[in-house]
Amino acid sequence: MPPVALITGASSGIGLALAQHLLSLPRANWHLILADLNPPPPSSSTSFPSNRTLFVRTDVASWEQQAALFRAGFARFGRLDFAALNAGIDDRDDIFNSIEAEESKGLEGPRKPSLRTFEVDLDAVYYGVKLAAWYMSRRKPGSSAAGGEGGGGGGVKGRIVITSSSAGLYAAPAIPQYCAAKHALVGLTRSLAPAAADVGITVNAICPAVVVTGLAPAGLLDAWPEEMRTPMSTMMRKERDRGRIPRTRRMGV
Repeated sequence: MPPVALITGASSGIGLALAQHLLSLPRANWHLILADLNPPPPSSSTSFPSNRTLFVRTDVASWEQQAALFRAGFARFGRLDFAALNAGIDDRDDIFNSIEAEESKGLEGPRKPSLRTFEVDLDAVYYGVKLAAWYMSRRKPGSSAAGGEGGGGGGVKGRIVITSSSAGLYAAPAIPQYCAAKHALVGLTRSLAPAAADVGITVNAICPAVVVTGLAPAGLLDAWPEEMRTPMSTMMRKERDRGRIPRTRRMGV
């Protein structure tokens, strides 16, 4: 059977590039389960053949919607080899800059902050790990994740890759909610990886610096030297690994 990957945040940025990359691998014949609030843009729709892809509109912050996503994908393709838990958003609340605005409205106290960033960037990833582990563990005995361009093999049931950020390693004063969530993902990865390895699943995180995506705050790319950005080609590991998803470590970020 061809290998199957599930990608959240698949309609833009890193998720879209990953989906296109996997479909472009000539020998692997990847089949994809794509999740996002909106389908891939029309300009890229021809890149996603209906016989190899399934798009499910999903708010990843909803356990019920994520569970339905995994169910639909498994029902369609019958297996899950690789899960890229990639969906993310930037901050939805600004503690200090909101004080003056709230005072000017004569409020007796601050409004309850939005925690949507944590729901999407952290809670949803935990949901995704739980669901991916469940469906990867349903692989038939003796079967392992596809090798070569299909993911590395080696008796592994499945591979989970979490999109963290360099903001998961360093402070990011302009986006504290995003930074806190991405730090938590690094800790989550390091903590889950040993137990996951014991059941034949790898859990790793990537921590890119600034990548040219729609998530980058206005003005950031102009202020960030090009040589300090993370190219999308590096995210896909094309040059070093010749198009193959690299073998991942027992645990690591």
